[in-house]
Amino acid sequence: MDIPPGMEADKDKCLTLKKATYGLVQTDRKVYVKLVEALKSCGFKGSQVDPSLWIKNTSSGIALIAIDVDDCLTIGTHEAINEVIESLKDTRLV
Repeated sequence: MDIPPGMEADKDKCLTLKKATYGLVQTDRKVYVKLVEALKSCGFKGSQVDPSLWIKNTSSGIALIAIDVDDCLTIGTHEAINEVIESLKDTRLV
């Protein structure tokens, strides 16, 4: 393991990793929970038919977000998508 930037240590010393989330099942779940929390705070409503589909009527049109584990597909007009991106930036998720 390389020494992280800004940390000073001898190359002969050992670094202990106290917490890692890469590759764990909990990681995907935590990403999903945080994303759903952010979508709700931006005014999205969950679909009654599919829990992975989120819908928001914006002033620029309708915006749809489909979530698959930790990936998203956003559908809507350019203006609606840009409005969604800006509102998600305010949640500090993006």
